[in-house]
Amino acid sequence: AQSLNGHHFCHMPDVSAEEKQSLVAVPAVEATEQPRRGQQVYREPMKATSSVTEGEWEEILEIAREVMTSTDGLRESLRSRQRLVFWRLRGSAELVGVCTVDIIVETFAGHNALCIFAGSLYLKTKVRGHNLIQTLGLTCWLESLRYPLHRKFFFFSSNSFKSYLMGVRNFPTVYPSREHDNIPAWELSYLKHVAEIFYPKYSAAADVEDTLILPAHGGRAFKEFQNVELPDDADLRYFVRRNPGFADGDRLMVLVPLSVCGMLQMVRRAVARRCGCR
Repeated sequence: AQSLNGHHFCHMPDVSAEEKQSLVAVPAVEATEQPRRGQQVYREPMKATSSVTEGEWEEILEIAREVMTSTDGLRESLRSRQRLVFWRLRGSAELVGVCTVDIIVETFAGHNALCIFAGSLYLKTKVRGHNLIQTLGLTCWLESLRYPLHRKFFFFSSNSFKSYLMGVRNFPTVYPSREHDNIPAWELSYLKHVAEIFYPKYSAAADVEDTLILPAHGGRAFKEFQNVELPDDADLRYFVRRNPGFADGDRLMVLVPLSVCGMLQMVRRAVARRCGCR
């Protein structure tokens, strides 16, 4: 095992690069945890956070408690977002996933820009690897086509190496990443700009070294990353170097430029992974 910034990486012998990517991009799911036959996952129509019922808030907090070290302030944080997405099991209506979605359209530094922000993602283990986020991303991108002259981006913050790897595995360009460590000036300014919109505690002015990190300061962290041994992967090592405090909840701000070719690549890889799971 290797060590970096206090995190341990396990060596994966006799595994091809293609197989290693599959292992990291799609976390293993025990067969006993898969949805039972007749319980396919479905996504409800996106709902404005202002119309979420008390019962739904309780469901959200329950699923968050399963994966997070703390849910303090979570309800208030989610209320500040535009819309919520719910994934449920058909038949039982069990809530198995939650995510927020915001879309902002503006002119920034001389360019028309549209940003899709997906945050506060909580998925139960038994539905991971089902391309739920990729499908949601495609839906949001299709919605964004109402603005054909705007440059389009996904924005997310990552205190989970799995969400970061999902980005670099699915899109040709991700800021920051191994291939794009030096972010172009406009994109860097825009990334800091949207980070301040969605995370008021992040200060672009204070981030003079362009760390793109929002410290947790006792915030929420994922239970599964406490004292975990990490796969030995180049993109994962890069993420840990950029965000060594991810296991404690520190967030790395990430921007993904969107294009037709990039979205087609995401769809092709999602289909390939899905077929490989069968």
